[in-house]
Amino acid sequence: MDIQNKNEKKDTVFIIEIIGKVFFSAVLIIMISAAVMFFLLFFMGIQVHCAYDSSMEPEIPENSLVLVSKTDPSVINSGQNITYATDEQGTLKNGRTVENDSLRERVTVTDNSGNNNEVMWDNIIGTAVYAVPAAGPVYDYIISEENRAVLITIAFLLVGSSLAFEIIIKRIKNK
Repeated sequence: MDIQNKNEKKDTVFIIEIIGKVFFSAVLIIMISAAVMFFLLFFMGIQVHCAYDSSMEPEIPENSLVLVSKTDPSVINSGQNITYATDEQGTLKNGRTVENDSLRERVTVTDNSGNNNEVMWDNIIGTAVYAVPAAGPVYDYIISEENRAVLITIAFLLVGSSLAFEIIIKRIKNK
């Protein structure tokens, strides 16, 4: 009977150990993958921002994470989705190009409601190359300065819980 209980205990510890290692490895892989992805995007000249309005649906759904490639404004064509700054603070907005006026160095953009706006070439960030639906608020939360303490705390808790998990498993095995 005692041998059977020991074997059951070993099996349980083994299963818990596998689940813990898979969980912590998955979290680590996700964190490293995200960091590498944003690092590569930065060096490829891709800017990332969140589209909080529905002005470009269905191409760019509301709350999407938008990847923007720096583009020479003179080569922007009608129908292309562009990202531009709307004010001094750098608020970004997306719009579909209606016309590119090279003489006046500005483009006319429209949104789904039919509103046309003129955007000076100096305010154009680039063309929207890809949108990840629903990922914008997550990205904004991660990069927000107000949330840095929370994210650092979560990182320390993950590392600490991983170490504690390893210590507990070793103690159980040694009993």
